[in-house]
Amino acid sequence: MAFETDLYDALKVALVSMDSTMRSNLGVGLPIDMIVCRRDSLMLEVDERIDHTEPYFHDLRDRWSTALKAAHMSIPRPPYGLRKG
Repeated sequence: MAFETDLYDALKVALVSMDSTMRSNLGVGLPIDMIVCRRDSLMLEVDERIDHTEPYFHDLRDRWSTALKAAHMSIPRPPYGLRKG
């Protein structure tokens, strides 16, 4: 991430990261308690609890999963295998 990254783009990346963590570690799961405040501010800009009914997170999970599958399919197979000889 660059310093110029929009706060809400960074939040989206953080949610994707949480989704990936939940998929790889059964000890991590919903709900996610999330707060966001800007540097040098004491005001919360976001104060949310994400649970299994939250529509944005559900949509994000579906879109990210679809994008990962498409990326996987677009990468050529590895050239490794049993060597003859």
